[in-house]
Amino acid sequence: MVYIVLFLLLLALMNVYFSLGRKYGIVAHVNERSSHTKPVITGAGIIFVVSYLFYLVYASWKGIHVNWFISIAALLIAIVSFFDDIKEIWFLFRLCFQIVAVILLMWQLKIDFSISFLGLKMLDWIAFSFLLILFVAAVNLYNFIDGINGLIAGLSLVFFFSVIFIDYYVIDFIENREKIYFLIVPTIIFSLYNFRKKPVCFCGDVGSIFLGIIVVYFLASLIIKTNNFTYVLLFSLIIIEAGYTVIQRLLMGQNIFKPHRIHLFQLLCNQYGHSHLKVTLFYVLIQTVLSLFVVLANYYDLSITWQYSVGAVVFFMLSLSYVLYKRKLQGGHLLEGGEPIRKLRKIVYKKESNIYIK
Repeated sequence: MVYIVLFLLLLALMNVYFSLGRKYGIVAHVNERSSHTKPVITGAGIIFVVSYLFYLVYASWKGIHVNWFISIAALLIAIVSFFDDIKEIWFLFRLCFQIVAVILLMWQLKIDFSISFLGLKMLDWIAFSFLLILFVAAVNLYNFIDGINGLIAGLSLVFFFSVIFIDYYVIDFIENREKIYFLIVPTIIFSLYNFRKKPVCFCGDVGSIFLGIIVVYFLASLIIKTNNFTYVLLFSLIIIEAGYTVIQRLLMGQNIFKPHRIHLFQLLCNQYGHSHLKVTLFYVLIQTVLSLFVVLANYYDLSITWQYSVGAVVFFMLSLSYVLYKRKLQGGHLLEGGEPIRKLRKIVYKKESNIYIK
């Protein structure tokens, strides 16, 4: 009954937000890097944040334990991200808040920074810095995946249902499952308006960054509780898609915090004419298969050696397939929006002859 009321309430609030978005111009305008052809209301991912606030109220009313550090962290960067959706904020300013949020996340996880690597003891500050960079990167990778209709919602639902199954049948690692349910409901509602040929709204950074830090928290909690790194496969498609694209853009000398159109899913939709819905379903299907592998391997308690061996092969083969297929679509070159990038041009300046060679 609680979740039916939540669904109806969030559905009503979503439509209120649409009215406010139209009135105050909270829209994603069309530009040369857009995957849409008309202005669309953005920042609708705030519905996740509102639902989470309802969860905090519900938990307090029911006397359910709340992990406040991760809650404050998620709400903090959600607020900053929402303002960024309304009016672009300098990326270093956003990054500072993300760092603060991730520090709160690590505090919540109670991570022991006296860790060893290959039998060698690492200094606490080295371990802290490594994990800080890793978690900030993971949160942003989740944000980067939000590029076509329904993709971030679809991948989030696969993740949420996977961790619910794991928590029920493999190992109890979630402090309370109500938190997951309060995230699933708004994700379904958002999908009703976003997983369309012509979407009513976009998630915006407020939703993708918020979901990102929540997903990273659940994934890190699970790995810490089980000491089993095959659970990374629950996040693997995002690592491969967003991670490779970030590396590609760095090699191209681009600002990775600026919009672009060279994700594989963007190439498939924008340059090769595949529908957003088909591409999204394809990605969700692949992640579902990967998640089923992890879930069932641990449900049937297969040996950790077998899981690592098969998991590593699966991850490598998927990564290799992704890279080769993307290079094929791009004509064997690093591309921008499907067009061959001009070769780097070396500029030589000769003072004595005043000649430029380009």
